[in-house]
This record gives sequence, structure tokens and C-alpha cells, in this order.
Amino acid sequence: MDTCYIVCAADMSAGRFSPREGDLVIAADAGCRHLQRLGVSPHLIVGDFDSLGHVPSFPNVEVCPVEKDDTDSMIAIKKALELGFGQIFLFGALGGRRLDHTLANIQALAEALTLAKRAGVDPELVFQAIRGGLAGSTVMEAKAPMMLSGNDKPGFKIDLHIKDLNNALDCAHSVGAPVPMTAAAQEVLQWLHAGGHGQEDHSAMVKYYSHLTGAELSE
Repeated sequence: MDTCYIVCAADMSAGRFSPREGDLVIAADAGCRHLQRLGVSPHLIVGDFDSLGHVPSFPNVEVCPVEKDDTDSMIAIKKALELGFGQIFLFGALGGRRLDHTLANIQALAEALTLAKRAGVDPELVFQAIRGGLAGSTVMEAKAPMMLSGNDKPGFKIDLHIKDLNNALDCAHSVGAPVPMTAAAQEVLQWLHAGGHGQEDHSAMVKYYSHLTGAELSE
């Protein structure tokens, strides 16, 4: 099956980026910078280009209005589906300024690995099993090994994430947008802060689930 590779503007790990002949490469807005760095020419660039700051000089560019219902990433996904691609890989879709999205994925990963441990399944095997499917992401590649080894050396500290999520929650409340998952994640971070983990990496969220279940990933 031919695959569509969509490259977005957030932090990107190119380890699994390996398009072959017949695959489609789409850049969403400033994702074209990653491709330029990799020496890869996309087949299509889409976006409103608010992140890039200008419309790129490229033969196949679709400029979208800034005021729209879909994100640039979603527009790229819909384009891939319209063209008949059933397998789509996203790169650079997590992290950056959308810390609420990133945190939700870290929290889901912590839950999954702790569940595996509690159920008597090797969490490392679970990680290997799900990383190659749609659940795979840059966040998973970076944070799962840290959770499994008990490495809490901060890349992004919990206390800083609390501050950023406070801003996100304040903004959501001011415009009347419900963000229950963000609020729930903030409660987990506040628990970790109260327990003296505020200066650790946000992958330490797994400690919350270990506390609830008694299942320690790193022993």
C-alpha cells in the first residue's frame, strides 16, 4: 500500500521518515522547513502559512484562509484521503506550541504502559507493538523509553507545563471552550508538583499511575 507522509511544523524526529517511490509527501505550513533540512522535495505544500510567515515559492502550493474550521494538518490529512491514501504517517504533529495535545499523548502513553505492567505484560513489548501503527508518534519515541527506564531528566519540566496549561485553561474559559482533558491532565501535573516532582520531565506522569496501581515500570 502506498503511504502518505505528512510533515507538520512541530518538533520532528526523522528516524522513521522513509518515503519510497509511489508514496506522497505533503508539507503542512512550516513543515516544509523540516523537508528542506532533510533534502526532500514535497509533492504538495498546504496551509495558511501563518507559521512559516510567507507563501513558499513552490510549484504545488495550496493556500488556505487563516480563518477556517480545520488545522493545516487536518487539511493535509483530508487531501491524502481524497487522493486515496489509506495509510498516513504524521511527523512534527505534536509538541511546539500545542502543549495540550502533546500532554494528552504523554498521559495516554503512561496509562497504557502502566496497564500493561499491571496486567503482567512486558511494557517494552507493548511499546514495540504499538509504535509502528497509528499510535506511533515523535512523543512516543521520545517518552516511552524514559518511562520504561525511570529517566526523569527534564526535557520540559512539569512546573513549566503547569504554567503553560494554566494559560491554555484561562484562554479556553474566556472563550467558553470546554477542555476537560486538559483540565484532567493539569490535575495530574499538580499532584506531581505537590509530591516534589515539579522539576522532572513531564514523562514522570507515569509516576501518578504507578502510585494508583502499585505497578512500577522501572525496577
